[in-house]
Amino acid sequence: MSFIKHHFMHDIIKENTNDDVDLDYQYEKWIEERKEAAKEAFPFGCNLCTGDVILVDSTIVYGSSYGNIYYCLRCGNYVGVHKETDKPLGLIADEQTRKARIYAHEIFDNLFKSKLMTRHNSYKILQAIMDMSQDEAHISRFDKEQCGELINRLRRLKKVLNSITF
Repeated sequence: MSFIKHHFMHDIIKENTNDDVDLDYQYEKWIEERKEAAKEAFPFGCNLCTGDVILVDSTIVYGSSYGNIYYCLRCGNYVGVHKETDKPLGLIADEQTRKARIYAHEIFDNLFKSKLMTRHNSYKILQAIMDMSQDEAHISRFDKEQCGELINRLRRLKKVLNSITF
């Protein structure tokens, strides 16, 4: 039994004591509803493997709920969802890419958290150093290679900025 089906069965059995319920039918219905919910965000399926994507609670990957995620049924990779919406935070990513995005964001966020510049201006810097449009320049859309490139470019930028006296 797949991990997703096991999770579904656990939840449905807790809620339902009726022995006449066709659990396989209920599971297929549940999956189809979640696929439909994911179609707008991922109309061509997972950006990594083209597998079917479902919108589900993050409990399936974390064991506790931190809101919804888009989860690929084929490769098991996922991406979070903006709070109180069904809008994905970015593109579906594997574990290495998620870790690279987190690290790249930590370094990038220092641009505005250090009060060196505004958040708006730090995104302008991101666009310039990565040679990307405003729509493209979102770390949540980067692959791990782009995250590595951003980290290297930000380190070089930091060296330049530290050498300037104001």
